[in-house]
Amino acid sequence: MPLLVQCVNCQRRYSLDEKSAGKKVKCKECGTVFVAQAAGQSAGLTSAPPASPPPAAPRVAPRTAAPTIQTPPPRPRMEENDDPFAAMSLLEAGTAPPPETSGPMYSGAAMSVRQAPAAPATPYTFAPPPRKRTNTTKSLGLDSLTPILLLCFFVGLAVVLYMGLTHVTDKAEPGTHPLEIKAAKNAVWIMVITFAVSHFVIVAPLVLLAVFIASKIMKFELPGAGYMRAAGVGALPLVVLLGSDILLPANMALRLILLVSILALAFYALKNIFELMIGEALVAYGFTCVFFVVGIVVSITMSGIVAAAGIVQSTADAQRAINAEQEQKRDQELADLRGSRPPGYRPSGTPSSGGGATEPPPPPVDPMETRAQSLQRRLEAFDARNLDNAGRESVERDFATLRAEVASATGPLRARPEWGSIDQLHKSILQKINALPTEQPDPQIFKPVVADTEFAPPANGVAALGEEVSFGKYFIRPAADARMDLRTSNPSRYQWTAGQSRGESFSLSSVPRKNDRQLRPWLLTRPFQRTAAERDGLYYVEANANAKSTYGTLGGLPATKLEGESALGQRFVEYILLDGSNWIVMRSQSRGDDLQAYDLFDLSARTLRPQRAGEPPVDPFAPERVADRIGEDAEAVSAILRKNPVVAEPIVIRLLSSADMRTRRAAADLLPFVISDKGLPQVESMASHADDHVAGAVRALLKKMKPGAFDEVAEVLLDMKGTDTFKRKAAFERLAKMSPPNDKRRNEVATILEDTIIQEKGFGFEAEAAANALAAWPGDKTSARLAPLLNDPKLFPSRRDNLLTAISGSKDKLTVNIVMKWMPLAPEKVTPILIRMGPIAEDEAIRQLNIYFTNNTEDGPKVRAGCVAILTEVGSMKSMEVLGRASRDKRDVVTQEAAKQAIDNIKARTAKPATKPG
Repeated sequence: MPLLVQCVNCQRRYSLDEKSAGKKVKCKECGTVFVAQAAGQSAGLTSAPPASPPPAAPRVAPRTAAPTIQTPPPRPRMEENDDPFAAMSLLEAGTAPPPETSGPMYSGAAMSVRQAPAAPATPYTFAPPPRKRTNTTKSLGLDSLTPILLLCFFVGLAVVLYMGLTHVTDKAEPGTHPLEIKAAKNAVWIMVITFAVSHFVIVAPLVLLAVFIASKIMKFELPGAGYMRAAGVGALPLVVLLGSDILLPANMALRLILLVSILALAFYALKNIFELMIGEALVAYGFTCVFFVVGIVVSITMSGIVAAAGIVQSTADAQRAINAEQEQKRDQELADLRGSRPPGYRPSGTPSSGGGATEPPPPPVDPMETRAQSLQRRLEAFDARNLDNAGRESVERDFATLRAEVASATGPLRARPEWGSIDQLHKSILQKINALPTEQPDPQIFKPVVADTEFAPPANGVAALGEEVSFGKYFIRPAADARMDLRTSNPSRYQWTAGQSRGESFSLSSVPRKNDRQLRPWLLTRPFQRTAAERDGLYYVEANANAKSTYGTLGGLPATKLEGESALGQRFVEYILLDGSNWIVMRSQSRGDDLQAYDLFDLSARTLRPQRAGEPPVDPFAPERVADRIGEDAEAVSAILRKNPVVAEPIVIRLLSSADMRTRRAAADLLPFVISDKGLPQVESMASHADDHVAGAVRALLKKMKPGAFDEVAEVLLDMKGTDTFKRKAAFERLAKMSPPNDKRRNEVATILEDTIIQEKGFGFEAEAAANALAAWPGDKTSARLAPLLNDPKLFPSRRDNLLTAISGSKDKLTVNIVMKWMPLAPEKVTPILIRMGPIAEDEAIRQLNIYFTNNTEDGPKVRAGCVAILTEVGSMKSMEVLGRASRDKRDVVTQEAAKQAIDNIKARTAKPATKPG
């Protein structure tokens, strides 16, 4: 039969199998473990016995001694770190005493209370569980991924730093000073440290800002330690990139795949580090990508700037230290040569200022030996000098002091063993000096040119050349497609470039001859020869040692042709002609491989000829020659055209119609400088040009030269008569803010506005602006032309409103009557229009108010309210009667209150000012 038991703690009852009697059970409600007692025991509830007869009257039981309660042994005190659930574990294991089982027993409808026998105390020993280890990252509010990413970030930077320092050491050239290597390493340190700092100062805050913005949009809370989490997210792409660069082979496809995978990895890291849902992570990821890119750009830029500044400073410090070291070394050598000692030198054996034992004296030093060794070292140092780019005379000047010392030491040192080496070094140095090229000019440049050939153009080659132009008293034919440099308008120097130039150029110049003795140019092959040439005022041409010279005549003058490569590696051919006190120099040079342009320039140089008697010059900078290039170089061409405005005027007018935008706009900018009263009528038609720049320049010119005839209204009329919808609309808007100056101009403007409204030009886009303008510029025929259109009851609301606005400027009764007809349909539009028309609308407002006074239709209140509003603004004393009637009508409360206000306004408006007593 079932066994009924009751939990000793929460009193919940259970029906168990009778086999469970005496066993430990656990309450499903509160989890208390107790012993299921059989029937007649106090620990549980048993099944109910058979029903018994009703009990007799109760008798008073004799008082008995109170039962003895056995107190269980005290349980051990739980420490701070003890597990509060350890006791439950002991109960389940059977090692702890069962809880108290005394309680009420239920048997059917009757209940008997029994005193349970005291259970024997079962001693147990309380053993606290081992203390659990605390997760440090959890205590800081961090996830487990952020510390790993930051650690990898710092490890990657450390590896980059190591690789950079190793690269500096390995790539240093032999003989590099240690201080220079140290400066390069300092730059690597600075760059890596700056990048690490900028990550936490710039990148991490920007990433956190991006997630913060996303949290405000998606309404989620940021977890703790958000700054460190943001630093971890920002470090992920850098960790992947550094790792791929360090660990992966140089495979572009593999690195590209890895670069794409960074996008997915960054999204995963952001979602998990900030504990976001998918939607939240997507929004935060979008902001983070933008802010991260900005942060990286700023970080790299700042690191580069700081690194560059560090390199400059470290290099400067290293150079100063090297210079100081070399200076100290030279001072030491000089001191040794003179037999002196550096400051602070104390011979051994001399007691120091602090006392102490003296050292034994050194062996005596032979001064001749010291002198010989010093002289030998200095000769060896001079012999090791690089003399490839040195001239004989300058080296002789440098060697003069040392040579004199060798001569003075010949007697005292000849008998010494070191003299043989000294004498041999001295002779070797003298031989090298004598073999060096001289700095003095070639004597041939002071001899007349002996013509070997005549530099004349071939008869069949001049077809590719253009027209002749003047250069001083000479003429030359430049290449037909050559572009003259307009910024070199100096009459002593012209320059052309090839049409599709990649560095090919041709120059023609006149250079004064400073040295009257020089008859040929000096070809310099060594840089040191330039000093002597400039000192003596000689004309020179720098080239390499392979340059070739040819002598002949060109244009009847002795000429020298030089071909070769310049010091900068440019191929050149140069013709130098001696013309009295000037050198005529023609130079063709090329940086590219366009041999055709190069040869064409050489052909052009051979066409130089003297000007014939009576032959007029041809100015290459004449306005008609350079005007078409104004779009190419507006500044240079404009400067040329301003110098001759009379010639430039028709040219500029022609260029205003050019199809090239830059050309016509540059020509428009020249109008104030070249246009006269004669050319003004031709320019005036350009005031409506489609190009706003040209039209604006012409209008500014007209305002300046015709201030009375061309005013603001005339300018607006130009746009109104044009075909540009946007310009017409802007002109209408300007008109609405202006006042008509006279009737003649007003009717002209009104006609255009009326046509625009009637025809609805621009698909109605212009009609509203035209209506507002016509309200301010009504013409004599405005009412007659527009009023009939308002008789159509099927007008579109937009067209109706435009017509009402346009006609509001006409102040006549016919117009008022037509406008008032639309009061029932559009009171909000008609009321302000009639108010703007003024007192002429009063009579019609009184009439309509009387008509609609008893009108109970839907239109009645609207018309009455509109008429009262009109009379409030324009009414006079004759409106008082109808307004008084309306103010007493309680059927329309709104109109009643408005009428009262209207009466007060009219009284205040018509009241005569009080006169002061005399």
